[in-house]
Amino acid sequence: MPAPRRRTLPQYGLSEVRFYSVPVKAWEPGPASGTTGLDPQVGLSWRPGREAGSHQVWLGTDPNGLTLAATVQKPSYEADVNLDQTCYWQIVEVNAAETPATWPSEVWSFTTQPYQLLDDFESYTDQEGKTVYQTWLDGYADPSNGASTVGLYPAPINGTYCETTIIHAGKQSMPLAYDNTAAPYYSEAVFAFDSPQDWTAHAIKSLSLWFCGAAGNAGQLYVKIDGTKIPYNGEAASLASSVWHVWNIDLSQVGKLNSVRTMTIGIEGPGAKGVLYFDDIRLYPKTPEYYTPVQPATGPVAYWPLNGDYQDASGHGRNGTAAGGPTFATGKDGQAVSFGGMSDYITIDNWQGILDGNPFTISLWVNSTAQDDWTMVCWGGATNGTRVDFRLYQGRLRVEHGNGNLVGNSVVADGQWHHAVLVVTQNASIQAPQVALYVDGLNDTAATTDPDVFGTVADVPVTIGQRRTNNDRNFQGMLDEVRIFDVALSPEEVASLAGRTLPLPKPF
Repeated sequence: MPAPRRRTLPQYGLSEVRFYSVPVKAWEPGPASGTTGLDPQVGLSWRPGREAGSHQVWLGTDPNGLTLAATVQKPSYEADVNLDQTCYWQIVEVNAAETPATWPSEVWSFTTQPYQLLDDFESYTDQEGKTVYQTWLDGYADPSNGASTVGLYPAPINGTYCETTIIHAGKQSMPLAYDNTAAPYYSEAVFAFDSPQDWTAHAIKSLSLWFCGAAGNAGQLYVKIDGTKIPYNGEAASLASSVWHVWNIDLSQVGKLNSVRTMTIGIEGPGAKGVLYFDDIRLYPKTPEYYTPVQPATGPVAYWPLNGDYQDASGHGRNGTAAGGPTFATGKDGQAVSFGGMSDYITIDNWQGILDGNPFTISLWVNSTAQDDWTMVCWGGATNGTRVDFRLYQGRLRVEHGNGNLVGNSVVADGQWHHAVLVVTQNASIQAPQVALYVDGLNDTAATTDPDVFGTVADVPVTIGQRRTNNDRNFQGMLDEVRIFDVALSPEEVASLAGRTLPLPKPF
């Protein structure tokens, strides 16, 4: 008898089984939590919870003290907050027919941009309708506006009418030439806004602009906001300086600000003439602050006055020896050393500088026209990250440690005396504000984000006028009053070394 057959049942399997559920709480915030640099008029959005009948928007600057901003029917809300502010927000989903009737979301955050930009001069081209002089109207065709001229004429080949070498940040600035030798004895550039601007919104308190000039400039700089004239309150000599100066204007001295239609930059005074450069015009939610120069609390650990010799006046016996053929010439204070750029330098044979991440400051006076790459003070090793090389590069200040660098904004190789300072803090990476460059008592540091740390080692002795680690970059020009401190001097102390006595504006 045959064996009974077994009945085989079909087999089935499950794969990629997923269960979906819409949460009852709000989720997926827009902007994403932690977003920075936002316009203060922020569009908030979220994915709503499945039971929501309406949405409460809670908002504030304290995550533990939010207040109800609005109740909306759609999952979006237009928030209007201040500049330079971190805000926290939460959505409470509401449905009175359910239990519970409310479902609060997580608390999210965003941060607004630190300032409102008026003009950084980066968008102008040489195309009709997009030139700088078609936005900033000058006196070229207006006899009532003196002899003011906005832009470079003719425009550089393959360039715009903006200045591309003398810049504070970015790639362009606005040149304004003026000549008040004839009536009406003032020259202006006028910016008419497309629509009235509300300068009372978002906690705006100050107007800030950067400018630099050229030797021989004269006159009284001013700004007009609609019809209100505000004279420049800094030193008159600032107009003749090639260093970038910040001018922060307290807007509380201006009357009507909720409907600003024009902004004017002008220079007045019979016979005044020259050229000024402007950059980075912004509105800030802060009032101007100033710092007062003070003498350094700590003396230098090395100081070479360079008055006919290379002796150390600090009392530490770190005397120098000349190599090549540097000579002495009239300096900023007494005499200075003039370097020919061939094989001239000064070496401090018994000292190898400040090492191992310790703070230091180098202070000196420089006068040069060399636009290439010339070392002023150097020590350390030749390998990456192990040296200090304080120098001029393309006419600007620069410091490097062999594996990164930090540069200045202002062109100082103009044949005039300038006070130049490098400040390095404890265990600093080569970026601002841990490292700072100063020209004539003013912070001149261009922003960088280089994470590499100074790891200076004892290798070659401190050298003035040459990169001794590589025996190159021999300086061309004059150096005077070279000081090295074993502390990071404050802005107030740096200003004093530069001969400043009046309060100076703090950049925002």
